[in-house]
Amino acid sequence: MRERYVVINGSINGKELSVSTKKNPERKFQTETHTVIGKAAGDFQNQQKIQKNDREQRLAGIYYNRGRNAGCKPEHQ
Repeated sequence: MRERYVVINGSINGKELSVSTKKNPERKFQTETHTVIGKAAGDFQNQQKIQKNDREQRLAGIYYNRGRNAGCKPEHQ
C-alpha cells in the first residue's frame, strides 16, 4: 500500500484552492535512514571481520616463527 498525503494549495486573498496528492515524504526519509543505518552496520561488521582475521594471522605467524626457531641455536661469532 502506498502512503500518500494531501496537499492543499491556496492563497489568503480567496483565490481558488488546488488539491493534489503526493507520496509521503516521511516514508521516503525513513527508507533512506534505514538504508544508511543498514550500510553502516554492514560496514562495521565487515571491519570487525577484517580485524579478527588480522589478529588470527598475526598469531599464526608468531606461533609459526616460534616453532621454526625453537630448535635453532644461535651462531657463535
